[in-house]
Amino acid sequence: MTSSASVPRYELVPAANSSDSVVLLHGLSTSTDMFVMPEHYNLVNYLHDNGYTDVFSFDWRGSMRHNYDLFPNTHNLDDVALYDHPAALKAIREMVGPERRIHVISHCVGSVTFNMSLFSGLVEADSVISNSVSLNPVVSKWASIKLAVAPLVVMYLLRFPNLNPRWASLP
Repeated sequence: MTSSASVPRYELVPAANSSDSVVLLHGLSTSTDMFVMPEHYNLVNYLHDNGYTDVFSFDWRGSMRHNYDLFPNTHNLDDVALYDHPAALKAIREMVGPERRIHVISHCVGSVTFNMSLFSGLVEADSVISNSVSLNPVVSKWASIKLAVAPLVVMYLLRFPNLNPRWASLP
């Protein structure tokens, strides 16, 4: 399964006026909305106010915006690292040109998968901020047990075909 590289661009002035672009990557089961929430001073506003006039974000396949995120075992972190990030960075590079510096701010699983792409040589970035977790997540013993048991309980004992990340807003 390949990824669509539709990448929203938040631009204040023509891109030619800046030598830097910023790419924002969300975490698992969230979306790019986490960077542009209008209720408060958000990350995109902060970046624009501090001279980064060319900001991109994209909803990779772990986004709550994609229906296939609702079904288990349809993709894994390797798919995101192999297809989503390289396609998005290629599209961004084509938009901004070869001289522009590209900086990445990545969160949670977006950070893990982007670093997988980066360290595999599939993408290039001039700088990376890796938030919450990076390339080598260390999981506590209790979390390891829950990770091993929970899918079996949910899929086979409770017979839920999936867990909807939007469960709180359902009737």
